[in-house]
Amino acid sequence: MKITGIVAEYNPFHNGHAYQIKKAREVTGCDYCIAVISGDFVQRGEVAVFSKYLRTKMALLCGADLVLEIPSIFAVSSAEDFAAGAVALLDQLGVVTHLCFGSEMGESERFMETAAILADEPDSFSTKLKEGLSEGLSWPQARVRALEAEGISDLGNFLETPNNLLGVEYCKALIRQKSPILFYEREMDTTARILQENLPPLPLSAEKSLKKNRIFPFFYRRCLMKYVLSLRQKSLCSRKICLIC
Repeated sequence: MKITGIVAEYNPFHNGHAYQIKKAREVTGCDYCIAVISGDFVQRGEVAVFSKYLRTKMALLCGADLVLEIPSIFAVSSAEDFAAGAVALLDQLGVVTHLCFGSEMGESERFMETAAILADEPDSFSTKLKEGLSEGLSWPQARVRALEAEGISDLGNFLETPNNLLGVEYCKALIRQKSPILFYEREMDTTARILQENLPPLPLSAEKSLKKNRIFPFFYRRCLMKYVLSLRQKSLCSRKICLIC
């Protein structure tokens, strides 16, 4: 039996997420799909647009078989801790065979090569990293130079894009936790692929559920939804949420 895990926030859930679940099932040939998501607080420390219960319902109605919550201590942490907590959750289930994630690059080998060095940094890497920092380079720049010194060439902006960065952290977590889970990475071009493949509309049951909960279903019919969430004076009670189509 094959069971695929997906790490996400679904903040909010849109057609791109439905597409990912659909493709994850196709490429891994899995029998079930498990999504682990942030709770009411997401990675940047913001309050989620919709409650974790409604976002869970959206995912279940659109292809996921089981949705589990990433503990908040990991959900609001750095990319490294976010990935480590999510992978640990999937790994400790003892049934997940694959981890599927999207990236801006689409080169699976590059992810594992980079993660292998970062998971157990050799002394030569640490020395080169410190040299770069002492020369005034930013930490990301110094890390790229140190990785290139270890033989990983043409990194460019590989670690500057969010999904690539998370992908490396997922692979690093798999290595450090000695997990048997296999990873499958897919280059992201969600908008174009959804249009090309004519992703079917939201299932009627899901749309009825959203209407019942007074959630506007229009963002399901579009590829992306823009939204702005701002916190005023660091008070959760005074937050202002704007949904812009």
